[in-house]
Amino acid sequence: MIDMSSAIIICCTGSKALNRQRINSLDARKWWVVRDTVGKGYKVSMATVDDLRNELTGYDGRDPSVLSEIAARHEDQPWFLSSLADLVPDEEAVVSEGATWIIKAMVEKGHDFLPQDVERLVVGLDEVTAWQAQLHICQSLVHMSVPQKVEPILKQWLNSLLDAPRPFVRAWAVDAMCRLCDKHSDRWTLLELMSEDKAASVRSRVRNLMTEFGER
Repeated sequence: MIDMSSAIIICCTGSKALNRQRINSLDARKWWVVRDTVGKGYKVSMATVDDLRNELTGYDGRDPSVLSEIAARHEDQPWFLSSLADLVPDEEAVVSEGATWIIKAMVEKGHDFLPQDVERLVVGLDEVTAWQAQLHICQSLVHMSVPQKVEPILKQWLNSLLDAPRPFVRAWAVDAMCRLCDKHSDRWTLLELMSEDKAASVRSRVRNLMTEFGER
């Protein structure tokens, strides 16, 4: 088992400006207000997490085309990422895996999470048990801005994955932790520790990260 008792500091990069804001007085899972493209007035969109969850149950855990179709239908809706964040810790594995697969695809395309959505996602990570969902989140974190108040929670979760049974999860947990480290010395402490992992895939990722981040 890897001893990760030493603190690894996770940095929070600056968030991009967003043109949407949540209506705090209403059910956050249903209502959003969005400034229109010319900045005149607001449009209101409504969707429920349950509706999206029902769509995700059609995913069989193997064919991602179902997930691509769901993303294509909703990716321009301002409630979509928020609803996906709510479904990340779902007890049904295919829902959690499907939600995180779409999140990964969305952030890789440049879509932004609101800070409060990232907070809810991070707070629910301890309930994510499907290894595919854990992997998707680790691979997505580089594209997210993490609010400072949930950084300790995220750090603890990533530390726990450094001992995960699946080598790919360990490898991408290292990657996520490395990219979020605030100090170069912390990054290299982590990399040197994980360079002793028994899995070749983890050691290969560590070597790539060492090359990317330069000398100690």
